[in-house]
Amino acid sequence: FSPQDSKVQCCRFYEFLNFYGFLHLKICEILNLDDDVSELSDFESDSTEIIESSSEEEEEEDTQVSDDGKDLSKFVTNTGRVYLSKPARQYKRDFSNIFREPEGITQAGRKHDIRESFIKFFTPEIIDTIIQHTNEEAERKSVPFINENEMYAFFGLMIFFGVNQDTGISLHDLWSNLLGRAVYYGTMSKNRILQIISILRFDDKDTRPERREHDKFAPLREVFESVNATFTKYFRTGPHNTLDEMLCLFRGRCPFKVLLKDKPGKYGILVRILSSATKRYIVNMEVYAGKDNR
Repeated sequence: FSPQDSKVQCCRFYEFLNFYGFLHLKICEILNLDDDVSELSDFESDSTEIIESSSEEEEEEDTQVSDDGKDLSKFVTNTGRVYLSKPARQYKRDFSNIFREPEGITQAGRKHDIRESFIKFFTPEIIDTIIQHTNEEAERKSVPFINENEMYAFFGLMIFFGVNQDTGISLHDLWSNLLGRAVYYGTMSKNRILQIISILRFDDKDTRPERREHDKFAPLREVFESVNATFTKYFRTGPHNTLDEMLCLFRGRCPFKVLLKDKPGKYGILVRILSSATKRYIVNMEVYAGKDNR
């Protein structure tokens, strides 16, 4: 036993003796034994003194302090759990970690029109950049230039492909009068969308080799960073966010295509995404393009 346990046992023993003396005292009173009563009363007073002295020693021991300054006394929480020492002091949270505004869409991001919501992320400057570099490629291939309305129609069809999960279906079937959808061949012809796909560019092709030496993601870096910067303008993040990675399935030619054996598709482009855990909103994205030497 530890010293503290032995003292507890000693106190219990003295309490037993005290009770035994009290019992004999009552018996003697009943039998009118005066001599024995005086002796037992003396024994009772001595035992109480011993118990009081032992309790004082326990109180002194409970208030002992260790060498490093920690209090070794018992601490009882509101739930009833007993600790040998008091818990660490709770300090105030830093002001930079306090969220004073609720999580959600900001006032600047509240738009009811679909076109305006799309323009918030793909700003007119980004669309003009894509049109400029696309028309440069169209001039090289002697293909008709693309205008702003045609570019918005093209992006609308791409979004519609994803919503209807038609990305794995050939364009010949999607533009078929029998199997296709009216929204596809009613927006533009199949030949025209194939032309736009072949000339679509997001950067200056003349300066690309120089930028590609340090960044494999150079053909899309300028537009990607511009769109990525708009995510935090119209949404206020909260304390609960999720950081995870997503594999966009792709088996074509790409210098930063990765192989993940644990994923169902295995081959594709790896994207790391920071999103809100409660609102399902993307806050930031980063495409893994190998070692970044920018």
